[in-house]
Amino acid sequence: RIRGMQATLARRLIQTRLTVQRLMMALDSGIETMEQAVPCQCDPRTTPTVFLDLDGTLVSSDMHVAALTFVRNIPNIPQRIGKLLQLPIVIVAAGITSLFSEAAAGRILAFWALRDITVAQVEAIAETALLDYFSTRTRPSLLQAIEDHKSQGRVVALLTGNMVPFVRPFARSLGLEVIGTEAHTCQVDDITVCTGRVMGEFCIGNVKRAVIDRHRCGEQCDLVFWGYGNGTNDIPFLSAVHYPFAVTPSSTLLKFALKASWNLQFQKIL
Repeated sequence: RIRGMQATLARRLIQTRLTVQRLMMALDSGIETMEQAVPCQCDPRTTPTVFLDLDGTLVSSDMHVAALTFVRNIPNIPQRIGKLLQLPIVIVAAGITSLFSEAAAGRILAFWALRDITVAQVEAIAETALLDYFSTRTRPSLLQAIEDHKSQGRVVALLTGNMVPFVRPFARSLGLEVIGTEAHTCQVDDITVCTGRVMGEFCIGNVKRAVIDRHRCGEQCDLVFWGYGNGTNDIPFLSAVHYPFAVTPSSTLLKFALKASWNLQFQKIL
């Protein structure tokens, strides 16, 4: 009799364990279904969905000339002359470095232009000389595209490798957000001064793509993204948007765009 009771108890324990396992599996399945069913949490009224590269795309210039324009307008004459005397070395160093890393070349330019310049001076030059520099080189067809997007209620942002302090007044004048390379600063006798270093990663290549990914709330994100770029370094972020536009593309970008059937309506514009 004791053996019979032991066998019955063993069978009931096995049945109970199987029942618990089935319940756990059902619960896990239900949780996964609930997670997958979570709707998109992004707000299209505040989340950027249109991203434009700046240099060579929205404006017909490049980062090097913008940095030179900045240096030429430094109000402190000894600082300005000293930096201009360094220019030949900077051109050679940045040119050679760019063959291996555009980000490293950009860091050289940032160090040369911004080191030991106060934030107040940077802001003043950006509000005047750089605002005029960018504004006079803006491509009208891209300005129209921006207005078309804004009229549809989309949030438009500059996604640039350029220094954010250089670009912010220009972006503000167009009603755009700006995402770019941030300048590192420090306090010297209660004055905020640029160190010439950058904070975090230089905003080009895969760093730009990571920006697009961060603006998605997940796999269930309902937002539709647009992107405009002109160079090889823009391919990663253009590949991450739904509607990529190649603007006056480099030969490498053009080949990639043709193969991927990207929009080329801005292939040849002034």
